[in-house]
Amino acid sequence: MNTLKTLLRFVAVAAALGLASFSTAQSGSENYKLKSGDVISLRIFQEPDMVTETRITAEGSVHFPLIGALQVAGKTLPELQRELFALYDADYFVNPQVSIQITEYAQNRIRVRGKVNKPGFVIIPPEEEFTLIDVITAAGDIASGGNEKKVELHRKYANGDTEVNTIDLSSRQGRSIAASLKMQNDDVVIVPEKLF
Repeated sequence: MNTLKTLLRFVAVAAALGLASFSTAQSGSENYKLKSGDVISLRIFQEPDMVTETRITAEGSVHFPLIGALQVAGKTLPELQRELFALYDADYFVNPQVSIQITEYAQNRIRVRGKVNKPGFVIIPPEEEFTLIDVITAAGDIASGGNEKKVELHRKYANGDTEVNTIDLSSRQGRSIAASLKMQNDDVVIVPEKLF
């Protein structure tokens, strides 16, 4: 019984001190980094005009009421909540209780081209990580006539640079690399044809 009283006192003190000003509404999403295409919602407790839901732009920003455009891509929900709390607390509200949720995750799409049994896009759920081996398997594996010694991974970075890596899946080292290489949104995998 003492433990319950102590816990209730702690919650009351924390609320009075503003330590409970943040709310992460989705468990498991604290470490997820926001990205273009995600849809997020903002709520400020007891401020009905401060409810908004918006998709993160291709540039990685969102337009928030009163604040305007803010870069959010690459931040976690707790990081964004702290930043929004500071901005709203500084100029607009007293101790605002900011709540941010991800209402829709952007799709992670990997394009697989060339000599695979099911070329096209492989959609990866946001809560999962796929390796190069997983993506090739999802594309129906390497087709007859595909060159497993020269599988290409094309990765485009935010600054516009593209990196191309060739992986030999016929070697133990290549398979080991492919089994640990985490795929990223918009990666392109190309399995070329064998040249006889």
